[in-house]
Amino acid sequence: MGELDRRSALPREVLDAFVRVMRADAPAEAQWFTADAALRVIEAGEAVKAWVDAVSLDCTRALAGRVFEAHDDLCASAERRPRTDDEWDRVREEAAQAAASEIEAATGMGYTECRARVSFALAEEERTTTVRERMHAGCLSAYRARLLFEETRHCPPCVADGIAGRVLGEELGEPMSHQRLRRRLRRQLVLHDSDYPRRARADAVSRRRVRSDLRPNGTGWLDITEEGERVGAARERIEAIARRLKAEGMADQRAHEAICSDVALDLLLYGWVTDDEPYRLLGRPPAAHVTVTVSLATLLGVTEGTGEIPGHGFVQAHHVREIATAAGSVWRRLVTDPVTGEMLDLGTQRYVPTPRIRELVVRRDGVCRGPGCEQEARRCDLDHEIAWPLGPTHPTNLAAKHRRHHNLKSHGWWSSTMTRDGRVHWRSVAGRTYVTHPWVYDDPLDVPLTADDLSDDPLTADDLIDGPLSANDLSDASRTLDHPRGGGNGTTRAADHPVGLVDAGPPPF
Repeated sequence: MGELDRRSALPREVLDAFVRVMRADAPAEAQWFTADAALRVIEAGEAVKAWVDAVSLDCTRALAGRVFEAHDDLCASAERRPRTDDEWDRVREEAAQAAASEIEAATGMGYTECRARVSFALAEEERTTTVRERMHAGCLSAYRARLLFEETRHCPPCVADGIAGRVLGEELGEPMSHQRLRRRLRRQLVLHDSDYPRRARADAVSRRRVRSDLRPNGTGWLDITEEGERVGAARERIEAIARRLKAEGMADQRAHEAICSDVALDLLLYGWVTDDEPYRLLGRPPAAHVTVTVSLATLLGVTEGTGEIPGHGFVQAHHVREIATAAGSVWRRLVTDPVTGEMLDLGTQRYVPTPRIRELVVRRDGVCRGPGCEQEARRCDLDHEIAWPLGPTHPTNLAAKHRRHHNLKSHGWWSSTMTRDGRVHWRSVAGRTYVTHPWVYDDPLDVPLTADDLSDDPLTADDLIDGPLSANDLSDASRTLDHPRGGGNGTTRAADHPVGLVDAGPPPF
């Protein structure tokens, strides 16, 4: 892991750009700029951002180096010093993951983005010389630099750097559209990387996945990435079924695309895959269901809060009540204790938690207990805070941890302890400390804005000068600070009302 790059002082071009941006930091004045003056400030801002990202990249490299150096202490304590090249590669990968997790916890950025930044920062100097120099000169954005790095990572370092030089052109700051940059890059990849088309397809197929999300209007989307021929065949089948329904008079006057959407989801919800292996061994297809978490007050219509479909998003109160009253829905009650957070004694002598213990921990934690991680608890490991058998298999000694955070602890990069109120205290390899909390089901902010919230009479500087803030002045701020991650594992566990869990099956076909 290399040392922090030592470069010359801030380039004159970037310094001039920074001064231009600072002088424009007055919204009341900016509205009087000419079009050319405003455009010059925008250009200057992009140059400053490129330079800042270059400095951040150097510091990312330094952070990863310091994390890797900490491995010597871990080896001394765990007596597991690597002996083979493969073992050293594993340690380097763990150190990179630990560094990315540090950035994630400190900044709130997504882990994937943080990991990509660490990989870019740790690349060989000869591979990224051109892009780094142009970032430091304020001429190349971090996004474009990363694109060049990612697309040429399979080329020899000197070739990758040469390709970057060709794509960017000889003159620093040469304007170039993103489409033109990609076109020039593809030409160079075909010229210098004969395996590029096959490998690009293989990489894309290896990253195939299913993603979904809910929109505020109550609809949602489902995105499936697969091999092109399989996607094409699936679409053709959906189209054929939709046309047949229309021809047989079995569909109403909905638009063709709406019918296709219904057919696709019906196939996923009620259909089954082929009788070939390995699906034959699965027997009957599993029933489709959705779980909605909602407060009892919202469920009964006393308040107009929101319901949450864990891992997907929020739905409005009236939509939750429609789901809850649909045929086949089952209500389950989850009661939270705002005082002690303690549960019934459900301990076991086994290492593997019982189904009931697992459910309690998953419901209590909601998401991974790692700092900044939003992975659903049901997809996480249940980690013994005090290693079994010294620590019991009991909710007070178990925490949901995404595999990455679990490994950071197991391999000694991070440490964690749990207190009786369910808080998990973390200490990272960089010496930072974090505390995560059980899931907040009864979020105090889960109510519509009131007239007081929308008041047009905010506090002014004169108000602050005339006297100290009152308790009323601070009430909203205190509520926000107490629950910085409303609904998540924020800083408090306040929840003193029953919460409904509605498991709803799909309507009959």
